[in-house]
Amino acid sequence: MARPRALRTTVAGGDSGGGCRAAGPPSIGSGNGARHAGAALPFGRTALALAAFCISSQAAAQYAEPEPPVPVERWYDAFDLGVFADAYASYNINRPAIRRDANRLRANDVATGFALSWAGIDAGYEPDPVGGHLSLRFGPTTSTLCSDLSPGDCRDETRIVTQAFASWRPGGRGGALTLDFGKFYSPYGAEVAESQHDFNYSRGLVYSLAQPRFFTGLRVTDRLADAWSLSALLVNGWDSSLDNNGGKSLGLLGQWSPAPDFAMKLGWLGGPELSAASAAWRRPRAWRHMVDWTLTYDVLETLSLSLDATWDHEGPSRHLDAGQRWLQGPGDWYGASLAARQTFTSMWALAARAEYLADPDGLSADPNAPTLLSGTLTLQVTPSDHLIVRWEHRGDFALEAEGSRRLFEGDGAHRRTYQLTSTLGVVVTSD
Repeated sequence: MARPRALRTTVAGGDSGGGCRAAGPPSIGSGNGARHAGAALPFGRTALALAAFCISSQAAAQYAEPEPPVPVERWYDAFDLGVFADAYASYNINRPAIRRDANRLRANDVATGFALSWAGIDAGYEPDPVGGHLSLRFGPTTSTLCSDLSPGDCRDETRIVTQAFASWRPGGRGGALTLDFGKFYSPYGAEVAESQHDFNYSRGLVYSLAQPRFFTGLRVTDRLADAWSLSALLVNGWDSSLDNNGGKSLGLLGQWSPAPDFAMKLGWLGGPELSAASAAWRRPRAWRHMVDWTLTYDVLETLSLSLDATWDHEGPSRHLDAGQRWLQGPGDWYGASLAARQTFTSMWALAARAEYLADPDGLSADPNAPTLLSGTLTLQVTPSDHLIVRWEHRGDFALEAEGSRRLFEGDGAHRRTYQLTSTLGVVVTSD
């Protein structure tokens, strides 16, 4: 008796579309009853199973989660942009005459009453391999960064550009060697020009009187190892967008940072700083030299320390009688600063700073104040990520300054050997 025909089914798993196909009924072999390969099932049950499998496979393929697109970095994503505004209100216990420089020996909080320090715009592009940085500042503090020795440096169109330099990193973004050419902030010292990046609101005596604020020229930095870097400078000199003589200053700065919470810098700078009107700038003996050593250390997660020591030497400037006698110089001035900052919460912090500056030859601060001491206490409140409020009390003291040598102006004709100020500083920043 002949057997009923069966339908042979095959699932094509190797098909890229995951599809299904059905083969026709098998042939009935003669003689030995040869069979085709495959599973022989009754026709009705096989058809139902095949249909269910195909429908489920197609639905899974249709509703599968698509692969996320590969992110594309646009050219403008590499730019780093920032803005800020800095204003303050200051009271001087000596009650000096109301004028722009009522608070003496200060770099930013120079006026009494309500005042604008400055506002700024920063734009930077990380070298890969070419980049650059531009910093524009608007306000009275820009005048403290310029130098009377540099011709035209205090004009508005020059002083508002506090940084403008091009960078080249031959190895790309992760390269070790970087060349910067243009105008840039001084890499020496512990404090910087913007108050929001310092422990205290006001800048200290060492920053204001013993260190350069910026340079114009070439800076080459090489990351020698993970913890070591070395910078070399060829620049106009101290605080000079336009040089005041035909010479150039040379600088070296080494940094050691074996851990993220520890950094130490040691640097030297030397070169002529005298005006071209004096022929003495051509003599190496007339060079100005500076040596600076800086240490920053996060002792605890909430406690940071900073130590900065600077020594300066000014060579003889001009002479009489074919070099027989010097009219002024040589001379030295030097100082040190110790600062600490304790963070209590994300909103509250307290910072303190103590400083000493000696200027026996009157080449930096004032001939009437050979020795200066300063103490600063700053309470910081940060109600939001973009608002910084600081209440600062500071005292400056001139030692060995009696009678007509008293440095600080008081009310009327009175002069003092001390200056006590209370300042409220407010900074709004996009950082």
